[in-house]
Amino acid sequence: MHGDKGTGEFFRMVRKQNSQSGIKQLQKEDGSFTQDLEDMRLVATNFYSTLLSSEGLSLAAEASRPEVWAAIHQKVTIEMRDTLNEPITVPEIAVALQELPKKSCPGEDGLTPDFYINN
Repeated sequence: MHGDKGTGEFFRMVRKQNSQSGIKQLQKEDGSFTQDLEDMRLVATNFYSTLLSSEGLSLAAEASRPEVWAAIHQKVTIEMRDTLNEPITVPEIAVALQELPKKSCPGEDGLTPDFYINN
């Protein structure tokens, strides 16, 4: 079948598909559109940083709020809250450590999961 092998043609097809994906433009607060990457970063950052805030909502964030809340189906029940507030036990820590991926890259602290598992 065409493109099944790792040929030059296959990689050209993938590059073409990838070059056509992604966000091309965003609408700014004033209603205009921007294709500038830095402007798009700022628009997205401002939109999502205020989306679930109770203060200083932009018009776009306020208009989107009902859609966002409608998409959130899970709620923390009183029972779930009580369970989440319980102290963490040593057996829970041991289980969590054993579930860490073995032989993986260090985390932000510079230590691998193996360090925590073996110490």
